[in-house]
Formats: sequence, C-alpha cells, structure tokens
Amino acid sequence: MHMTQVTRPPVTERSYGIVLVRSPSIKRSSLKSKDVEVLLVHQLGPRLPSASQIHSPSTFIPLPKGHKEPADATDLAAALRELREETGLSVSTILCGEKAIKERYTNPRNGQEKENTFWIGLAEGDREGVQVQVEEIERAEWVQMEEAVSKATYEETKLVLREAARMLDEEQKH
Repeated sequence: MHMTQVTRPPVTERSYGIVLVRSPSIKRSSLKSKDVEVLLVHQLGPRLPSASQIHSPSTFIPLPKGHKEPADATDLAAALRELREETGLSVSTILCGEKAIKERYTNPRNGQEKENTFWIGLAEGDREGVQVQVEEIERAEWVQMEEAVSKATYEETKLVLREAARMLDEEQKH
C-alpha cells in the first residue's frame, strides 16, 4: 500500500515566546500544572471595519511572543526580551530542562507558514504588577492553567498550554 505524504510549505515566519508561570508555593517541587498560574495577554488586533467597532479594537488571547532581532544572541534570548517588552516581567528559571514547545500554522492574514517556539519560564519574584506594552497589549492576567486553556483564542495556543502542563507534571515525577 502506497501512502501519500502531504508536504507543507516552508516556514517563512518565526516567533519566540515564554509560557510564563508563577506559583503561590515557594517550593519548586510543587510546580504541577494544577498549582501554577499562567500569564495570558489580551493582544490588540487589527481595527475592525464595522462602524460600531471603530473605537474598540478587537482583542485576542495568545501567549507573549515576538520576532528575533539582530541583537538577540539566541532564540531563547529573543523570547525573554519579548516577554520583558510586552509585560515588564522577567524569568527566574527556565523549566523542564529548557525543552521547547513548537506550534506551526498558516497565518490567516498573509497565508505564510508560521512557527512559534515557546519555553516554560518561572516568573521572577512575586510581582503582581504587569506593565503591558500599550501599543500591542490591552491587558494581561494570571489564570489557572485549566482556565488559560479555555480562554486562549486559538487552538494552537491551547495545544501549547496543554503540552506545557504535561511537561510540568512529567518533570515533577522525576
């Protein structure tokens, strides 16, 4: 039996981001997915043409991410910089052995194949105050992992969050 393999177009756009988690517990041993909160951003979308929505841009809920810049030494450095720019927050530790989670999809706006790479990071300190980049982000919020999965706009983001939860839970077994 001969199987036909579907080939996807090459990736033409890449972004890098952080699944930022925090835990009320100081102990790293309790960083199970049910015990952490995840930072979600409400990103400003393009203004909609409808007259009733001209003054209120649409928002969608992804994870903080962005493109690599020439000054970024590594892909992870780009992800950490983007997190700081978009939220004002920093990471104390990259979790799960710095294993990355990748998502890939066709960007509906331009038809280009996009790949996003995420690392799981533990938020530095116990800072409540998120300072959002107002040009791109309407607001940010800390929510339980399960709630983050249900609130995320795109199925790809939901899959990244589920994989992050699985990785956190798997790491706690060792």
